[in-house]
Amino acid sequence: MSTPTPPSTIPSLETQLDFLVHEMGTGNGGSLITNNSWNSGNLSVEGAATLFENRFERAGGSNLNGRINYANQVYNAAQNGTLGSISSNVRSSYNYLISRGFNPAQASGIVGNLMAESGTGLDPAAFNPAGGGQGAFGIAQWR
Repeated sequence: MSTPTPPSTIPSLETQLDFLVHEMGTGNGGSLITNNSWNSGNLSVEGAATLFENRFERAGGSNLNGRINYANQVYNAAQNGTLGSISSNVRSSYNYLISRGFNPAQASGIVGNLMAESGTGLDPAAFNPAGGGQGAFGIAQWR
């Protein structure tokens, strides 16, 4: 069996975020954005990170604490006005999600999960050759 290789062309960060938002609403397992718990006015950062992980990740709760920690880092940086102190891709992703109508807890929960998948710099070209035996790439480690 040959080792999987990354795609020859990796979509941009914004293209991957567009796809992610589409999938959250209508695609594989989607409809998170219409979930009552997701839309409750008192959803915490931890709750958003957990709901996203439960709906979209194949990790089965693996490293959920890490995902929540990343989400809290993003949320705290946004609330403290220090988003500039973290990766430009993290900042761009958070701001992108906010511009699409996600609230700060939701955006932080999503970005925290993405950081767990593709690194703290949110590398759109991240590649994991193991990725389910097929290889996985991008901010969400798609296969």
